[in-house]
Amino acid sequence: MGLLAVTIAVTLGAAITQLSSLNSGLDSSAAAAVYSQQQEIDEIFVERPEYLTYFEEGTPPPSSGDEASRVRAISYRLLDHFEHVRYQIDAGLFEETETTWNEYFGSSFEDSPALCAALVEAIKEYDGTGGDTLWAEHAKEPCGAYGIHAD
Repeated sequence: MGLLAVTIAVTLGAAITQLSSLNSGLDSSAAAAVYSQQQEIDEIFVERPEYLTYFEEGTPPPSSGDEASRVRAISYRLLDHFEHVRYQIDAGLFEETETTWNEYFGSSFEDSPALCAALVEAIKEYDGTGGDTLWAEHAKEPCGAYGIHAD
């Protein structure tokens, strides 16, 4: 009986260690994916700094043409990135930097009517103005300052 108990305890200990190691590896992979996305977004602005005006200076997005399409595509890329980061935060990743991420999301909407317009366009297609959404938590107030409203 004593040997069985020791064997069970050792097996449980090994399983817990492996599970902890697996979770740590998953967290590391998720963090690497988020940082890779962030670098890809940064690269857009390194290669095309003229687009920064739509995302950092409050310049309204163009209404038509190739530039309008590019600004909309960049906006959607940012929104996808934000949702990915929010998902990872909800899953327990980035607890120590959650406040910084939330400030980044909020300031991004404050600085970009293009981002606000893209979010409203996405909301009209997919809904998403409820409590735990980008709109409710980060965009409603700053986008309203541009006269952009989803509801």
